[in-house]
Amino acid sequence: MRQASAVILRRHDAPRAVYLVARNEKLAFFGGYWAFPGGVVDAEDVGLQAASADAAFVVAAARELFEETGVLCLHDAARVAPDECARLRRTLVDGAIRFTDIAARYGGVQTERFVPVCRITTPSFAPVRYDTIFFTVDLEDGEEPTIEPGELTTGEFMTVERAFERWNAGEIAIVPPAIILLKLLAGTPDTHGFLEAGQRLTAEYARGKIQQVYFSPGVRKLTLFTETLPPADHTNAYLIGGEVLYLVDPGATRADEHARLFEALDEAIATGARLEAVLLTHHHADHMSAAPAVAARYGIPVWAHVETARALTGRVEIARTLEDGDRLPLGRSPDGRSDWMLEALHTPGHARGHLVFRESRYGAIVAGDMISTASTVVIEPPDGHMTTYLASLARLRALPKATLYPAHGPAQRDSHAVLDRYLTHRAMRERKIVAALVGEPRSLDEILSRAYDDVGPEVAALARLSLRAGLIKLVEDRVAVEVGDRYRLR
Repeated sequence: MRQASAVILRRHDAPRAVYLVARNEKLAFFGGYWAFPGGVVDAEDVGLQAASADAAFVVAAARELFEETGVLCLHDAARVAPDECARLRRTLVDGAIRFTDIAARYGGVQTERFVPVCRITTPSFAPVRYDTIFFTVDLEDGEEPTIEPGELTTGEFMTVERAFERWNAGEIAIVPPAIILLKLLAGTPDTHGFLEAGQRLTAEYARGKIQQVYFSPGVRKLTLFTETLPPADHTNAYLIGGEVLYLVDPGATRADEHARLFEALDEAIATGARLEAVLLTHHHADHMSAAPAVAARYGIPVWAHVETARALTGRVEIARTLEDGDRLPLGRSPDGRSDWMLEALHTPGHARGHLVFRESRYGAIVAGDMISTASTVVIEPPDGHMTTYLASLARLRALPKATLYPAHGPAQRDSHAVLDRYLTHRAMRERKIVAALVGEPRSLDEILSRAYDDVGPEVAALARLSLRAGLIKLVEDRVAVEVGDRYRLR
């Protein structure tokens, strides 16, 4: 868990307009997204004395605000000439000077300007998590933020309404925490109400309430703890739509996780939306265990592929079977367009009845277990079939680039990049299996030790399943031969 600070920068005369910065597309973390200025707490931030209960967070906020926007929140900042301020900013970014030294020279941080709004911890789906305090800072007369191209490309004051207009139109991507705060600001009448709502939100998230995580409009990620395969400990359910909602893959077994899910669904329904059905990508327990409870509580059906229905006979009643190309109405899209649809794509390979769901307005892909951004996907014969799985990956790669929502791990804005990495990884693994077959026939465990020498013992059993699937593919491709319980090259 890393500590971080972010700043909601505003003007006195326009409290509903906030300063958002565009992150460079090349950045690994939220590249191409718009966000609030901010960053992680450094060791030197902890060492600078500041009159605040969360001193290090305040100092980090002041440092990041200066680095990213040039706004210098120090008591004696008025003594700093514009040219000197620009020079200090450049040398700070270059690492030639420390912010603590600048602060000590000019009277220390104006801690009173940093008003805490809320504290948000990154949900468990992320491999790197942040404990972030969000502050409001109001600009003083003569202060104007500027962006030096690098990690950031531009910055702009936007009203809440304009930010959502551009987001809903698909013009810009906004990081999920900023969406949470912008929604909060939109729903409050003034600064006092905003701060009170922020404190309530902090308490709600601290007790475990599911966050309103959106990577694109119309698809909300609902991360639930499930009995899934390591290294993941969760499965992402998704609430798709606006006027009409579909819940995809509620896989939790624990009663407390059901309660968290029900709270999120109740709040969505309270806005006037209609929960239409539960959709399953496939039959594995970490994707469907909560489906009967959701169906019973809300009186809605469960829909899935016919192969999934067959696999769940006696466990879940599938009221409708979905086939490749079926389109489900979502009502109006977030930007008001009609004929918004959710399309089912049959993508077998991980499971015979696996479905992917793609919404028509933004092209977002809810990929189920075709993709995990927390690890690789296990292909377990006979239900799993490597050649078929690779063909399904290639089919998804042929779709237009869009946000990809995996079953495990964070969403990714560039579906093509994710799928390319997966296809490249599978090709690399196949080359290693072929190399391990050179020479005399070898057992499964002998091949495993050579072809999967880069995985730890805690996932060796899972790797063995995918190795078996890879060997079956090589036999089918007439590259390898099975000799008793051993394999060799043909």
